[in-house]
Amino acid sequence: MDADLSAAWTQGAFGANLTDGTNIAGGGRPVTVDLHIARQEGAPASEVVAATLQLSTDDGTTWKEIRLQRVEAGHYRGVLPGSRLHAGTWVSLRTTARDAANSRVARALIRAFPVR
Repeated sequence: MDADLSAAWTQGAFGANLTDGTNIAGGGRPVTVDLHIARQEGAPASEVVAATLQLSTDDGTTWKEIRLQRVEAGHYRGVLPGSRLHAGTWVSLRTTARDAANSRVARALIRAFPVR
């Protein structure tokens, strides 16, 4: 029997280094994205063992896999390549995560921030 355990996960937090405070990326400049993944309070504890991050600049029609580095438990970091960030587009992000108990979650954020 398959069960949807996504309710046991927090939504996750995306954070991008858009340092000017406007939530706008500069065209042609790489953007570092921090991904924080955790289980909801009260859910059984289980370590996150895998995570993915994907980038789209066409509202989710196509996706490009972004390599992630594990920073610490539940914290991953990836860099969106500046060569993919063109002025006039929007960045969409999609992520998946899996824990040691094989529970999985997937989330997408379409038009997370614009590129100027």
